[in-house]
Amino acid sequence: VMVSLEQESESGKMVALSGLIDALETPEFAQSVISAETAEPLAKAALAALETATGEESDKLKARFAGVMAGRFKGPTAREATLKTLDQGPEAAREAVLAALGDPRGVIGREVFARVLHLSTTGGADMKKLPRLLVRLGGRKAVEPVTAIMNASDDWRVISACALALQDYRDPVILGTVLARLEQVGMIDDPKKLPWISESILNAYLEKAEGAELGRGLRVIRIRSSLAAKNAAALERGLSSNDPAIRRSAADATKRGVLSKRITPQEGERLLSGRLATEEEPVLKAELTGGLDQIRSLIPKPEETQQ
Repeated sequence: VMVSLEQESESGKMVALSGLIDALETPEFAQSVISAETAEPLAKAALAALETATGEESDKLKARFAGVMAGRFKGPTAREATLKTLDQGPEAAREAVLAALGDPRGVIGREVFARVLHLSTTGGADMKKLPRLLVRLGGRKAVEPVTAIMNASDDWRVISACALALQDYRDPVILGTVLARLEQVGMIDDPKKLPWISESILNAYLEKAEGAELGRGLRVIRIRSSLAAKNAAALERGLSSNDPAIRRSAADATKRGVLSKRITPQEGERLLSGRLATEEEPVLKAELTGGLDQIRSLIPKPEETQQ
C-alpha cells in the first residue's frame, strides 16, 4: 500500500487507499491494532496522496479516511490531522471523525476531549451523539460538561442522550441528578420520552433515597413497572411517606407492578392493605381500595373442601 500511495498515479493512489480502508473495515481486521510504527508513515503517505485529489469521490474518500485515522491510527500526524478536522472541517470529514473517536486504538487525549467539548458550544456536532462521545473521551472529566448540556437543553432527545451517557458511570448519585432533570422537563412521567434507566443503578439509588428523591424513583417504577421486582422495600417506604403525592406514586407503581407480573399479587395486597388501614386522604384511599380490588382478583382462591 505504501508503494502505491507514493508511486502510483492519482487514480491508482485513490484505489490503493480505498482498498486499505475496505480491508480495515472487514471482520478479519476490524479489531486489529495498527502499530505506531506503521500508522505514522502510512498516515503521512495517505494525506499526501489526498492533498491534491479533487472531485466528489475524492471528498468521500477523504472523509472515510479521516474517520479511520481518528479511530485506528496513533501518532502525531493522525493527531494533528484529526484536530484540524475538528476545528475546520469539512463537515463530512468532521462527522466521520466524531463517529470514530473514543476508540483507544486511535486518537485520544485531553486536547481531543477539549476540542470535542468546544463543539458543544458552537453547534459543530450532533448534540444527541456528543454526550456519549464526551464520556468515552473524558472519563470522569465528562460528568460536569455532560450534566451542563443536559441541564441547559430543552430538547428531550438531547436530554435523553445525556441521561444515557451519564449512566455509564454506574453512580446512583449521578442518577439522582438525571432524575431531577427529567422531572423538571416532564419526561419522568412520559412513557414515550422517559429514557432507558438501568435497573441495577436505580436499585442502588432507591436503597438510600428519601423524600423527593424517593418520589422520583417511584415515578420511574410507575412508568417502567419492569423495575418494580427488586424494589418492594422502596415501595413500602413510599407508601409510608408523609407526602400524599409520593404515597400515590408508590401505590400506583405497586398496582402496575402486580399487573405486569413483576410483583406477586400476594405481595401487592400486603403492601396496599397495610397502607389502606391508616390512609386518611379520601381520594388516595379510594385509589388504594380500587387497586386492592384489582390485585385481589388475581389471587387464586383456595379450592372448597369437598364434603
